[in-house]
Amino acid sequence: MASNCRHFKFRGKVWLYNGAAAWHFITLPQQTSNDIRKFVRGDCSAWGSIKVVAKVAKHSWHTSIFPDRKLAAYLLPLKKEVRKTLGVSANDQVLISLQIKRDINFDAITADRPRGPRKKQR
Repeated sequence: MASNCRHFKFRGKVWLYNGAAAWHFITLPQQTSNDIRKFVRGDCSAWGSIKVVAKVAKHSWHTSIFPDRKLAAYLLPLKKEVRKTLGVSANDQVLISLQIKRDINFDAITADRPRGPRKKQR
């Protein structure tokens, strides 16, 4: 029986997006991106993002990776809070571990965290 959870490890370079927002990303290697595509088999959002648990050194966080069609690879965004905690900036090389579960449910994982008011459903 195939596992519904996989870990992917790779080394990547932090880069700064050249737009109005100062987003930082790490481009996943093409082979790793191909392996992830095969693993999730289309189990992703409508625009192709995949929920992951990312880990660098001893710091882990919940995020999503996003497909970049031009590069044929996924992008891992690094929020300012994460970069500050890790002490990384553009051009730094980091060793990353991604955990992907095909049926990952962050609501269940973070159920103990406080939430804001919910919108009424119509």
